Amino acid sequence: MKFITQISSPNYKRSCQFYETAGYHSLLEDDNGRYIFDGKYISLISKNRKFRNGLIVFTDSEIEVSKSNSELYASEIAQDPNGMHVVFRDSSSYPSFHIDQLGNSTFGNPYGLGIESVHFKETCAFWMKFGFKIGFGEIEKGGFVSMNSNGFDLAIFKHGSCPHSFNNPSFSFFNGKEGNPKIIQRLKELNMEFSEEVTVFNERS
Repeated sequence: MKFITQISSPNYKRSCQFYETAGYHSLLEDDNGRYIFDGKYISLISKNRKFRNGLIVFTDSEIEVSKSNSELYASEIAQDPNGMHVVFRDSSSYPSFHIDQLGNSTFGNPYGLGIESVHFKETCAFWMKFGFKIGFGEIEKGGFVSMNSNGFDLAIFKHGSCPHSFNNPSFSFFNGKEGNPKIIQRLKELNMEFSEEVTVFNERS
């Protein structure tokens, strides 16, 4: 099973330029859009404005979640408990990429796809059906868990646990107390726009 994050955009060219400026590696471009790489995970900037942010799952296994046939995606789709689209593709359709020796983007250390959830336990249970196992955190305690399946990471945040803005889903990058200010400064030098600056949480979060 393999995963590619799907990025929806009202302006394909501007989105491609954004990720180029941020130091993402452009892997290939086809009728679906442009495949990019942040040093750990592959994403697809979709050319189809009707597509939504979500995750493309390449598998030949039967995943026991509620699915529907989608004419738009020309495949089966599902939604996690937060409404995030999950698109199913055959394993044979996974593109060939050459990503050896490619470093991180300017955003730093990738930490996976972040999902903020009102339905925290249900979200964790949903993704466990895709082979995700908890690497950090405890479901019963709530708050936050990180999960991994075949090298792809999800970070599940309980609704209200993040004191900063959060678009669902979001890319997460963890660079530590020393690293964040340096990366923010570099992004400013690249004239990238910020909606909010978070360097490190203080005692008031």
